Amino acid sequence: INIPAVALGMFSGGLLMKRLKLNIMGAAKFSFCTSLIGYVLSMFFFAMSCENAKVAGVTVSYNNVDTVSYDKHSLFMPCNSDCFCLSSEWDPVCGQNGITYVSPCLAGCTTSTGSGKHTGFSNCSCVGVAGNFTAATSQCPDKDDCDRMFPYFLALSVITSFIISLDFPPTYIVSPLFISVLIIGYIFSKILIFLYFPLRIAYLGLTLSLRTISFIICIPGFILLSRQLKEEEKKSILTNGGTELEPLRKEQCVVLNSDHAANATENSSDKHVQL
Repeated sequence: INIPAVALGMFSGGLLMKRLKLNIMGAAKFSFCTSLIGYVLSMFFFAMSCENAKVAGVTVSYNNVDTVSYDKHSLFMPCNSDCFCLSSEWDPVCGQNGITYVSPCLAGCTTSTGSGKHTGFSNCSCVGVAGNFTAATSQCPDKDDCDRMFPYFLALSVITSFIISLDFPPTYIVSPLFISVLIIGYIFSKILIFLYFPLRIAYLGLTLSLRTISFIICIPGFILLSRQLKEEEKKSILTNGGTELEPLRKEQCVVLNSDHAANATENSSDKHVQL
């Protein structure tokens, strides 16, 4: 959804710079302003959130207690210790208690009925302490707040992408993909999984931190650019001033030569009259 907005932003940015006929300083200010507006809009992403899905052993414990850490060994509990489950298998089931389990095996389910999407599981020892607790195929449905928040998130994302890309070259697409896939992906895979730090806070915090650093770097850049432009302006004034004075010097020389010739002629005439 953001790609058309980015493409339109690049085209509009080039059109604005051409119509406004911006110089070097004007282009720098234009770039700074658009980035600053995008920076401010990005802060509103922190206010857009919804409750995490309750996944036993990942976001909540098997006793439905919120947890802030993730450990693959926490998926194995006494209720499923005799099932010889795989921790890497993601085949979620929704328990009768409203908690999602990574797989029917990790939910402690021993029997199943039906097939495909209509498969039902029973005798799930991890879903309840006692009794015939059941689980259904697929993850438990999310709450309505995520569905309501998502359109606002998309709208803000499109607007922010358009504004930021007003002055970005085509490498805008290549660079974020490179950073996201290689660097951010590696960091998140090594840290977030084990610490279970909220992905929203980590991603937005990292991007805003990098933008903050870029704005700090822009300050001395503006100062140096301003000094350079002032020096070039002084040189231009001196050069143009010397060029404009040259015809005046030539005209003055011509006048002086004419006066000298006239004086010489008058002196010669006086001498002739005397003779």
